[in-house]
Amino acid sequence: YMVHDHDDTITCQSAHVLHGTGAHECSVRRSNVCDMADLVSVIIPVYNCVDYLDDALASVLQQTHRPLELSVRDDGSTDGSVGRIRQWIPRLNDAGVSVVLTVRRVVGEAAVGEAAADRADVTGTGEASGPHSTIKHGVATINGESCLGIDTAGATATTACTEALDPGSGRVPAGGGAGGSEPAYSADSVGSAECGGAGPARNAAVRASSGPWLCFLDADDYMATDRVALQLAAAVRHTEAIVGCGFTRLPEGSTPRYTKWCNSLTHTQLLAHRFRELTVVQPTWFMARATYDRVGGYPASTAEDLHFFYKHIELWLARQHPHRHQPPTPTHPTARDHVGTPGSAGGSAGGSSANAHANANAPTDDILLRQHSAGRDPDSGTALVRLEAPLVTYRYRGDASVSASTPKDLIRRIRITALERQVLGHGQWAKGFGIWGAGKYGKAFYRGLSSESQRRVTAFYDVDKSKHGVYNDHGPNRKALVRQIPVLAVSEVRPPFISCVSLDRTDGDFEANLAEATRTLDLVEARDYFLFG
Repeated sequence: YMVHDHDDTITCQSAHVLHGTGAHECSVRRSNVCDMADLVSVIIPVYNCVDYLDDALASVLQQTHRPLELSVRDDGSTDGSVGRIRQWIPRLNDAGVSVVLTVRRVVGEAAVGEAAADRADVTGTGEASGPHSTIKHGVATINGESCLGIDTAGATATTACTEALDPGSGRVPAGGGAGGSEPAYSADSVGSAECGGAGPARNAAVRASSGPWLCFLDADDYMATDRVALQLAAAVRHTEAIVGCGFTRLPEGSTPRYTKWCNSLTHTQLLAHRFRELTVVQPTWFMARATYDRVGGYPASTAEDLHFFYKHIELWLARQHPHRHQPPTPTHPTARDHVGTPGSAGGSAGGSSANAHANANAPTDDILLRQHSAGRDPDSGTALVRLEAPLVTYRYRGDASVSASTPKDLIRRIRITALERQVLGHGQWAKGFGIWGAGKYGKAFYRGLSSESQRRVTAFYDVDKSKHGVYNDHGPNRKALVRQIPVLAVSEVRPPFISCVSLDRTDGDFEANLAEATRTLDLVEARDYFLFG
């Protein structure tokens, strides 16, 4: 167990004190840990995963890499997860893995039954002291943040902690913490301002950790024994990248189409296919702490991994080409003000003339892709890296998973916003683009665009002759005709365009048509077209 005290010393104490068997104590200077360039912190958010924790924690213990730290954040479990984690701490310590455990406690929460027994150690308000710290009202500090310490009936140790946050601001109260004056908030008034959900739980675990390298693992997954060692080696070469890896599904055969696609992407496709789906799945992420800090952590929202992923790429693009104009986040007004005619984009094809001019000389995305591909050279930057080896077993829990309950419209909105910010406002795209697919997916994509982007749509393309003609856009309220857009045969497709047709769903027809267009028009993916959704 690691508890940071006021004199910047880490006190390491055996979990045996929880059972009244005495404490084995040692102390090391915090700087000795933080200066270890190859210290990896494994980050695990936990919420009611007691049935899976043994596999996850065993896979941490069995890692070949040292030094290794485990930072676990329990987000208010009621199934005994915290107790199970505590049971593993002596074994992890004996194997050379330091452990930091933080536990969410909501103001006014009533702990009952197993949950009360499981979390009793983080609700005390007594006083505990050790050779390097004095803890009043159960408050200690981790990386400068006030946390509740366990008060165990006279024990000389503090063990797990719960963040003490200012309910009004979401910040740690000033002056709180061990060795200082009376904390601003006692154990009975701990706020939950930044708590709740996988994103904030990961953020809390990262804040409590010490390593310059972060390895993310979900509580219901587990990893191969050499995962940390292999991904660290890749991350040292590509310090700006999110480093992922191959994965296997459990139960075997779950989500076979997605698994095959994700595990077979080329290095270039990791960036080129980013608007289809996460090309590097979040349970396999490994990165430098500096990369995480640059993004600013996970947002407290649904689909937090998708938000993090796109922000990371956007920041990477900006660093490669600082002169590349970044348009503001598009807005979506409730009405549009003019009607276009068949064969036109319905107004100024380029949207804002100033924006089009600013992007006239912006580098095309294929240039960025070539630079990304060059990231295999250790001296070149790259945004995304994926090791082919299946180093993570990614558990599929069907309808119980968060992703299964995430609205598809929300995911589409996030992807469209990223596409507009990273592509549609730049270069040739700012002058107009087409949409391949005039069915429900193509039209849903169009309706999800900002009004600025909608005005740039020059045509739909579709293989279905019954759809050819004109698409009448009656606006968000569907009351008045605001634009008419031609629907043409795919043989008339012209770049640039966004394809909203699924791969592997048309018995090869779409792939054949795209290959023919690529050959005759000399198309380059991520310059002349993107696959969406």
